[in-house]
Amino acid sequence: MFIMPIQPVSDGYFTIQSISGQGYLDGRNPEHSNPLLTHRNPTNDHYLHWRFEVVDDHLAIRSRSGNRYIDGRNSEHSDPLLTNRNPQGDHYLQWKIFPVA
Repeated sequence: MFIMPIQPVSDGYFTIQSISGQGYLDGRNPEHSNPLLTHRNPTNDHYLHWRFEVVDDHLAIRSRSGNRYIDGRNSEHSDPLLTNRNPQGDHYLQWKIFPVA
């Protein structure tokens, strides 16, 4: 499994940066259910920190700030959500990471 250009920040957390727009994935406060992209410095910004957890041979991506997982939803939706559901057995919360050339 290849996990770059994900940037480590601290304590097993990473930032996730868009290649096209250079923005960082923002997990926001727990009361928000939609992630955002921002251009803030991720070094000490817990809203931009994510943890990767192995679940059912895939990865669940958990926000440090809201302690919620990215929900990829079904094919009828184009925008992800953040949820506090358990990722075990929940394929909507499980991800694969691939290298880009």
